[in-house]
Amino acid sequence: MNANSHMNLDTFKTPNQDAQGRWYELLSPTQVPTGQQQQQQSPVGEQLTKKKKKCRGNRKAQRQRRRLRQKGLYSETVTRNGDQELNVQQLEQHDQIIEEDISQKIQVNVSSDQIPPSTHSKIHHNDSKMKKSIKRKRRDISSQPPSNTIHESLSQLTISPPSAKKQKMINNEVQQITTHGTSEKKRSKCKKQNNHNNNDSSYIPDYLQVSNRIFKKMLISSLDDAKHIVKRLNSKEKINYIRQYTCLIHRLFYVQLQESQWKYYYDIGIQQNIWTGRVSKKWAAMNSMNYTYGRSKTLILQRLKSIQRQLQQASQALQNFGDQPLPQCLSEMNPPLDFTKLNAIITAVVRKGQHKLKQQFEHNKKMLMLDSTDHHLVQEVYDLKPSQQQLRSIRNIWKALQNNKQMEEQIQILKHRIHSNCLPPAFNLLDYSLNRIDKILSRSKQDYMHNNDSKQQTILNARRIKKVGRFKYDMLELSIAAGEEKVRYYDKKMKKEKSKLICVTNKLKNSNSTSDIFKQLMVAIEAREKHMIERADYITQQKLMSFFDEAPAPQQDIMNKDGVGAIQN
Repeated sequence: MNANSHMNLDTFKTPNQDAQGRWYELLSPTQVPTGQQQQQQSPVGEQLTKKKKKCRGNRKAQRQRRRLRQKGLYSETVTRNGDQELNVQQLEQHDQIIEEDISQKIQVNVSSDQIPPSTHSKIHHNDSKMKKSIKRKRRDISSQPPSNTIHESLSQLTISPPSAKKQKMINNEVQQITTHGTSEKKRSKCKKQNNHNNNDSSYIPDYLQVSNRIFKKMLISSLDDAKHIVKRLNSKEKINYIRQYTCLIHRLFYVQLQESQWKYYYDIGIQQNIWTGRVSKKWAAMNSMNYTYGRSKTLILQRLKSIQRQLQQASQALQNFGDQPLPQCLSEMNPPLDFTKLNAIITAVVRKGQHKLKQQFEHNKKMLMLDSTDHHLVQEVYDLKPSQQQLRSIRNIWKALQNNKQMEEQIQILKHRIHSNCLPPAFNLLDYSLNRIDKILSRSKQDYMHNNDSKQQTILNARRIKKVGRFKYDMLELSIAAGEEKVRYYDKKMKKEKSKLICVTNKLKNSNSTSDIFKQLMVAIEAREKHMIERADYITQQKLMSFFDEAPAPQQDIMNKDGVGAIQN
């Protein structure tokens, strides 16, 4: 026994086994060991295969189950994720079967006398690699969280059930905490926008979500002699009743506005065949036009049907509200409240609140006519079949004109900002950057109150405010000057492209028919240019009206060039 073990130690220490049998591969054919030596080394291969490390399962999963079992959560995990754990167990059994088959094949191959010792070491090395890859694969699969994945087993494919997505508790807490905060306002604003896009008139508008004090001011300012009636609404119950009635009036008027808008779409489609038009965005960008306009006839008819149903519901709700008995706080008023006058006041408030909405509907009607006409004029130019060179010049002319009108629009907005003392929001950063200096100056003013330097400090503060205002005014003037220079550049580009178009046409002139077509083409181009100018001017006026409806009135002491827009402390 000692001799045998001594022989084994010698075989392990010999360089024959070093470097995984590579020494045998470098030997010549005359140095190959004899059969007796192979018989002596075959028990060594068997011992190596017998000393193979046993597979004791997934240690990580076992530790996880042990921790869950200690916490008393293992049974819940099994009931909730039973399919996932069964799939993992099937994979483990599958891997163990594969390992046993591989080990048996390796033992059979090792026991054969025809295989040289070099292949023994190679098979053993491949076996260890395969075991490591199998363990690594099983460890990766078991370490992944249960999800809606497909696990492949020996016999079938088992699909694990989808697990519910884990939601963050922070979002739920924030939603619960900020029910009446800013986040709730943002969500309600998004809901209002979606409802407005879906033409749902059931939501309450912003002008009816104000406080009772502001709501009473709105009622008083609606008519001249409304103050006497509104003063008698001196309790919360009375105000709430008037609010409910106002909301019902708003809903009825809102549906009526929608009905008039969609009837206009239907009438204009029947009379002038203006329904809907659409081109690709790329083609629209090349021709400086809007890519779509209008609605289809089917959509318009569907909307009219739904609006009729909403109109009946709104009228019925208003009638049911009027049939209900008055609350006690209003019925016991002495003298009784003049509901005819109150109805006129509420109607005036709703009309005033829906003024911008009505303007938006009128704007949509106007834009429908402008866009459809624009598409028609562009199609007229293409119907004359200009050449590629002519078409390139025509597109450049339209693009230059579009850029020109856009730049003029920005110049008009900047001039209107100066006139209305409504500077861009980015200019406020200059005031915020000087807040620390303002605090220092205010402290120094208190420190030097009893000294002669207080007058000098006041002068410096006034000079600083004038400098800041003058700087803002200069920035606006520079922006306007740069915009006007860009307008002149686009004018030159338009003239250059028109002259190029004439030169190209002169080269193509071969007959009188060509000259007649060119005259028609120039007329069509000029018609499109006039329409583009008209459309751009209308959009500019609408932006000026909508941007500066609530702009503060200009003040003479602020509008001087030394103190435009300066925040005075």
